[in-house]
Amino acid sequence: MDDLLHFWEPGVFIRHTPHYPRGHLCCAPLTPVVCDLPAARQIMGSASHSSTNFCSLCKLPLQQIDNLDTKSWQLRTLKDHLQSAHAWKNVVSTSEQSKLFHNNGIRWSELLCLPYWDPTAFVVLNCMLLLLLGNLQRHCREVWGMNFHLEDDDFCVKPNSKSCTTEEQLHYGNSVLTNGTAREVGALLAKVIIVFFR
Repeated sequence: MDDLLHFWEPGVFIRHTPHYPRGHLCCAPLTPVVCDLPAARQIMGSASHSSTNFCSLCKLPLQQIDNLDTKSWQLRTLKDHLQSAHAWKNVVSTSEQSKLFHNNGIRWSELLCLPYWDPTAFVVLNCMLLLLLGNLQRHCREVWGMNFHLEDDDFCVKPNSKSCTTEEQLHYGNSVLTNGTAREVGALLAKVIIVFFR
């Protein structure tokens, strides 16, 4: 952490480069941090995805995990995160730390020593884990209940076919996936859903 702080302020002086023959002072931040979900939660100082405070981006409790109305989600802010992390760090007893962590899902992370580091914006999930290893597919199928089986004739790829998805269906599907209830998402036609995840 000391090295990362030094890289940011005062920076590291490089003696000479082709563009700066007399040397140049370079400052380097750590951003973003790319990792899988368990590592991201540890680095941020956030609770796991199975805790009451399951989301690292909003304050939605686990009991409301089916709430797909994004407008109702109260987003986490850097200010709130820092207050919770400092409160956790400054408490002496482990029982009080556990109580605070259970209430808000935040604990201290050493990366918070970096004055510029924002855990609500600088942690990125690894695309390989998210897409290639099927985490997004698993989330859609198991968590959102969108598990369905398609036969060869259930979805057509010919643009002129009558069984292809219409513009109205796509617009409605986008609306439901963005703001719909779990029941509305479950009722979407398979051929509409598959367009968004192809």
